[in-house]
Amino acid sequence: VMILRWFSVCLAVALLHSAHAEVVCRDLNDGPHVFNGCFKDEEEGVQTALADNINAFVNPRLLTFYACVALLVAPYFLLLNQHTKKLYANQIDILAAQVAFYKMSYLNIINFLHRACFCLCLSTGLYSVFRQSRPCECSSDGIHYSRIGSFYGMPSGDAMSGGILGMMFILHSPRRYRIVFLLFGFFIAGAKCFERMVLGFHTLGQVLSGASIGMGLSFYSEHAPQYM
Repeated sequence: VMILRWFSVCLAVALLHSAHAEVVCRDLNDGPHVFNGCFKDEEEGVQTALADNINAFVNPRLLTFYACVALLVAPYFLLLNQHTKKLYANQIDILAAQVAFYKMSYLNIINFLHRACFCLCLSTGLYSVFRQSRPCECSSDGIHYSRIGSFYGMPSGDAMSGGILGMMFILHSPRRYRIVFLLFGFFIAGAKCFERMVLGFHTLGQVLSGASIGMGLSFYSEHAPQYM
């Protein structure tokens, strides 16, 4: 129900933004347009409004905030679960199912916070390695053009955050709702890639690289020994 409400709000905001003036954009990168071209929504309508709403909930800064909140909230639910087990010993399975989402251990939450830091520092370091420019230069009057975002954009740090958050849902999906969590995890990663391209910050190649790095590092850090 909450997801449907969120989508309805996003659609309403998108319709309000659909009357914005168009902008003119041009590519800054060489090579195949499919991977290196600018795909910014020049009409700044529904797609731009949806992308703005996605960016408001999934970005590298908020990932660290989510992890810190989880560190503060998790002990309450863990203590609550232990208390309810004593009170209702014959309903352990039911109660465990109700709080299963909140039973992630402190170590797992700290590992997620560690993974969230990947997109805050690793992407910046990789910018200096690949040195690929961001794709879009736009103008509202057709004369004066300005670059969208900073200079380098390979790989996308925000797409990396979407891959990390999506992989969290995939790796910690309950057995009963595994398919739903798998689809939702890939949806988050794909939506974040869509958002970065529509807003003109990254190319298709940059968002695919960022999402792949985020999901790959998240999977590795989940299964590799801690000393590695």
